[in-house]
Amino acid sequence: ARPHKRRDWKGAVDVVAAMRRQDRGQGAPAQDEAQGAEGGAEAARGFDDEGDEGLASGSRRRQSPRALNAVVYTAAMGVCANAGRLQQVDKLLGWMEADGLRPTPVTLSTLVHACAQAGEWRRALEFIEDMEAEADTATLGSSPNARKAGPTLHAYGGALRACAKARAFKDVLKLFNKMKRRGLTPNAYCYHQAILACEHAGSVRQALGMLDEMAAAGVQANIFTYTAAVQVCSTRGAFGQALRLVDDMCSRGPKPTVVTYNVLLRGAIAADQLETAAKVLEGMPKLGVDPDAYSYSMVVNGCAKAGDPEEALRWLAKMPEKMVTEMTYHGLIAALCEAGMAQRALSLLDQMRGAGLTPSPKTMRLLLEEYGSGVLVE
Repeated sequence: ARPHKRRDWKGAVDVVAAMRRQDRGQGAPAQDEAQGAEGGAEAARGFDDEGDEGLASGSRRRQSPRALNAVVYTAAMGVCANAGRLQQVDKLLGWMEADGLRPTPVTLSTLVHACAQAGEWRRALEFIEDMEAEADTATLGSSPNARKAGPTLHAYGGALRACAKARAFKDVLKLFNKMKRRGLTPNAYCYHQAILACEHAGSVRQALGMLDEMAAAGVQANIFTYTAAVQVCSTRGAFGQALRLVDDMCSRGPKPTVVTYNVLLRGAIAADQLETAAKVLEGMPKLGVDPDAYSYSMVVNGCAKAGDPEEALRWLAKMPEKMVTEMTYHGLIAALCEAGMAQRALSLLDQMRGAGLTPSPKTMRLLLEEYGSGVLVE
């Protein structure tokens, strides 16, 4: 059985290596090929640690047995990719090419996802461009119905993820538009990445347009795409539109989650709409969504930064006891210090201790910086 768990990447490589050794022991036939064709021999020289020098350095390659085929290699690459082991994926690719096997579209998609896992977004884009160029070259002059498809939706999704993780948001939008020009209909995951990119490289109108585009294309918007749109509106100064989106979600679905509301709360506080934030927080339980510690902390700290310590303490008192931690108090103390209310921040030390919490060294350093080392000596 092939290994599937993330921790089994070593097992996946070992299985392929054992199959290669077994094949050599059976005296598999060899075939003449140009040395270094498609970079396979060079890759094998760099990665083969199983003592298979003959395959890597000579001009002869064996005919790969049917058992060790592209499907097996791709499955092993997938296990390594999911574990974030790009070096091992490269190793398997070198073995695969040395064995005379050509990567399939699924193999190339797996390579793109491996690059995404490892943060190699530029290399992911290079794989996409290579697949596009190969498809365009293969179908040059062919009829539209005979054209090769090029990168799959899965491959584009991996490249979008790689660019998003690297915060290359302009490249996310370029790639998203390119896949549409090549005749692919993006799925909800691709739309999610593209909508999030609008927060940094696009616009509110563009993000909302993508939601309309999804509906027109018959792609079901999910909680992730809607929450991404709420985030774009909240952070780009369209807080009213963010509220309308959440209202639409409540009435038509998908139902907002605590993550959606936290995005909305963060936007309200950034827009200095503390009253709206308080109303949202108060209304969450009535809508079947329980606020989490982050929900409360945002409102508590927002009130403190706005110079309203009483309101901040009122919301702190409303927090379920199990959610109140040393970090909750640290955030409040930091917010009060930022608002120029260091004396009030200092008074929270006794309240912390009364709640059975010990101020962290980070909190004490913050207060020491505000007052000087002599103030906090008991």
